[in-house]
Amino acid sequence: MHTYFKVLNPHEGKVFPAQNLPAELALGGEITNDIDVLLMNKQTNEIRRVLLSGRL
Repeated sequence: MHTYFKVLNPHEGKVFPAQNLPAELALGGEITNDIDVLLMNKQTNEIRRVLLSGRL
């Protein structure tokens, strides 16, 4: 995902820490629901707001 998108915190506009992404947390056994992030396409700079969830 990081190859194509930059993941941003929608409240601060800063890069969202990779260790807090649902996929990473799910690998550690943690369930996450509706994590609010901005995905910026690295080629077009288009930004979309999305909700991410993760489960093992």
